[in-house]
Amino acid sequence: MKTLFAAAARRHTQRVASLLPAAVPGDRQTRVDHFSDQLARLLEEVMNIRWSVMTSAEGRARYGESLMLFNAAIRHQLGTAFDEELSQLPEADRSAVLDLLEIEGDPLTWRLRRVQQGRSFEEATALLRRAIDAQLGSQPDT
Repeated sequence: MKTLFAAAARRHTQRVASLLPAAVPGDRQTRVDHFSDQLARLLEEVMNIRWSVMTSAEGRARYGESLMLFNAAIRHQLGTAFDEELSQLPEADRSAVLDLLEIEGDPLTWRLRRVQQGRSFEEATALLRRAIDAQLGSQPDT
């Protein structure tokens, strides 16, 4: 059974890695729209798995490191996609904005939008786009 779970986890990790959003050139709105659309597809894929892992002591113990890697990957992608805005901030502010963006890009936040709030995929994506843009919008435009 452990071998089966390990194989399934490896396969899922490869699939998730292929869905990570990528940075694209363009103005802020173009980048926000593109990143949000890609991130929404990833979050839809992983929200229930994240929920089951986070609500199980065994899941957290077994997959805790994978969760940290996922969070680090999303944070890195956010930093890359929005480097233009983030690089204008003092380090402490940059870290705080990335913290807020990371929460917006977390599968549990996505699940709350989809399940608790009953939002459709399209509605949840629009909220994600709005939240990311709001965090970046308070920064000076270049």
